Amino acid sequence: MVQRLDRLDSASRDGGWTRRLLAAIEESPGLRSGDLAERLGDEQVRLKRRVRRLKDLDLTESLGTGYRLSPRGHAVSERLTA
Repeated sequence: MVQRLDRLDSASRDGGWTRRLLAAIEESPGLRSGDLAERLGDEQVRLKRRVRRLKDLDLTESLGTGYRLSPRGHAVSERLTA
């Protein structure tokens, strides 16, 4: 999974975003996408697109408002910070 995240990061014009986004969602589950985008200095539309990419990898889940890490997302996040 880490290799897939690395590929997403390397394909991005603005560099690595996957780890920052996973960490921000883990730190503040349920935060509105607009607030999350502002916190990360990103555009809301781009942030939502990126969250969907992580959701396709079963790393995030959508809530009524905001997002949270899935169980798999937590496991990957732990591996990234170890």
